Amino acid sequence: MFRYFAENITFVLIKNKILNIKNRNIYVYAIEVILLNLILLLSLLGISILGKDLSCFMGFLLFFVPLRTFVGGYHAKHSEVCFAMSIGIYMVVMIIFYNYPNLYKNIIVVSIYILAIITFLIWSPLKNENHILTNYQYKRNRKILFGSIVINIIFFVFFSKMNYAIASYEIIFTVLASIFLIIGKLELYQNKKE
Repeated sequence: MFRYFAENITFVLIKNKILNIKNRNIYVYAIEVILLNLILLLSLLGISILGKDLSCFMGFLLFFVPLRTFVGGYHAKHSEVCFAMSIGIYMVVMIIFYNYPNLYKNIIVVSIYILAIITFLIWSPLKNENHILTNYQYKRNRKILFGSIVINIIFFVFFSKMNYAIASYEIIFTVLASIFLIIGKLELYQNKKE
């Protein structure tokens, strides 16, 4: 669906001489990514509004998106699968929070959060054969990731001390990003093995 719309938009832009045809594949991919992310963000915002929980959307934007951007990890092969998985996982996150809003007070859960951060420090950013980074870009992303982790830890301590339940969302989204990293690492290992 997203690819179909991206191809049509690209076709119109090329036809009207706004874009150059020789870079068509790049434009199709870029427009597909923009459409996917825009519709996904609007959908997640809508789910948060319907669920009367905008703090989930804030947690997603503050904690998951920056980590996922610089950590890397598993990516679905098709944008529709990515969209469906993202919506499903987001709804599961809301259900977990609804049932356990005080996860940040549980020492076992906080330990899992710390383990997630350790996985970032060891394996991030994950080197992806489909998205090759130069050494400079890799080192830059690693520095940005470390800064992001430090900021997240400061937020977590602050939210926990102030008894703000958004600390639970921070835990959930951080652990979720680490799960995607681990799956991506396993997938990379499996591909090298074959």
